[in-house]
Amino acid sequence: MQKIISFNPIYDAISIARVSVIDMKMPGIGLWIKLVSSAIIVYTIGYFVFKRGTENVVAKL
Repeated sequence: MQKIISFNPIYDAISIARVSVIDMKMPGIGLWIKLVSSAIIVYTIGYFVFKRGTENVVAKL
């Protein structure tokens, strides 16, 4: 179950916050790479969905 949970981007953000606040350390580069890459992927998907949906909204107006 831990492997499935680790794919969640929110888990990475919480891990970064936990390491920063509780351990008073700089989080590892691996966590940052996972978080940034998942943000880029989600942004890209959202951008294309928005572009595709905009045409339908304009056509209905």
